[in-house]
Amino acid sequence: KKQMDIKDIVQRISLSVPPIVLLRVNGTLKNDWVPSVTAEEDVDKPGIGIAGGVESFAKKKEEGSVVGGSAAAAGGYLSEPIGQILKTYQRKVRGAESSNNKCNVDVDSSTSEFVIALADGSGSLDHPPSSTVARYHNSVQRLARWYIETADGVDVAEDGRGCWKVMYLFRRHNHYHGDDDGSRSSSRLSLAGYMTLLHVHSPFRKPFPGIIVRVCQAMILPPYHRGGHGSMMLHSLHAYAQSTCGANSTALPMSTLEILEVNVEDPAPAFVALRDSVDYQRFVALCSSTPTLDVSIDVAVSEKDSGSDNALNLRYLNDYDVTNKEYFLPVSEIQLATVARALKITKRQAQIVHEVYKLAQVEQWKRYQQTLTGKDTSNNGKEDELISKVETNYRLMVKRSLRSFRIEELGACAGGKEEQKILLGRWFEETISHYHRLVLGSDRRRIC
Repeated sequence: KKQMDIKDIVQRISLSVPPIVLLRVNGTLKNDWVPSVTAEEDVDKPGIGIAGGVESFAKKKEEGSVVGGSAAAAGGYLSEPIGQILKTYQRKVRGAESSNNKCNVDVDSSTSEFVIALADGSGSLDHPPSSTVARYHNSVQRLARWYIETADGVDVAEDGRGCWKVMYLFRRHNHYHGDDDGSRSSSRLSLAGYMTLLHVHSPFRKPFPGIIVRVCQAMILPPYHRGGHGSMMLHSLHAYAQSTCGANSTALPMSTLEILEVNVEDPAPAFVALRDSVDYQRFVALCSSTPTLDVSIDVAVSEKDSGSDNALNLRYLNDYDVTNKEYFLPVSEIQLATVARALKITKRQAQIVHEVYKLAQVEQWKRYQQTLTGKDTSNNGKEDELISKVETNYRLMVKRSLRSFRIEELGACAGGKEEQKILLGRWFEETISHYHRLVLGSDRRRIC
């Protein structure tokens, strides 16, 4: 069969995605292969560059803010973030080279600044207007169909089920203009990823009503994968949720109620790993007097909780040594609820971070025992027996948790107890492998 020409492939793809404003083939610019957007075209139809740049989607207030007088000539970059800035940070961009495109925008600097911003689709934030956020997001969400299998379009201005907010991740680029020596410069932004956040009012939540935030779509564009951006966005989301502590009056409008919980709608396996990693990092920081890594936990205990049985108290984690069977007893419902409320996560996630934390303690104890064994070989048999006993206690704890969480699936087994045992064993192996990866990742971050 005759192979399709690359130019024909690009032109066909361009019919089903937002307008491509920057195209490289084997390092060579091929912008003439795709239709360009001119100033005369509808400015309400934003475009996404193949390199992550977002084309100007509204006419700028100031003349000359777009190079060459057209959005296409600007290379698809924004002059300012969409929404309110929550965090800025530096990251290396892997595979980058120092080069400038024809728009004089440095798109390949190896270390770049990234900006996390929160935009409100309901228009409750002063800037930008909700109509601007809706038009912008209606274009960028088309990319989700390429990266999320079950992606659906979201009208962020719709408030039937709740109110929508979008957390955007932008990469800042240096823009050189004017003199040849580059003495005059400014910065521009390109899209690197986003999360859509549905805020739902929970009026009957105990101990007081508030907001449940659900992460519905999360996407990081391919050039920025494995760069820690998803983790930074989740940490920023939780910091935003923690900032609402204390706003628990039922007389307040929905936008000013306290966020009680952050959960995820139908997460993919990779996002489950990301969420569990972030939750575990925050739990470790909560257990420590000195926050670790870049994570800062500021837990505000409600006045209704202070001095009550629901007040935050993690001393129970140190009541027993890992060699005691009592160490692996189930965490009480009150303790799970207290940790879940402090971290603003689900009770199931609170259970998971406890299990990962105890695995980390077991692994730390085993390493210590191995150092002792190396010095004295006379008690090797007893030490091996003790390690096996501790591992058995941990395995039984996790299996009890899995059985309780997935009891309906176990009940549907046609093969009876024997099939349930096999299924539970497979779930345990998958879970323990996942937990080991979380502990290993946490240890690596601590060393770095």
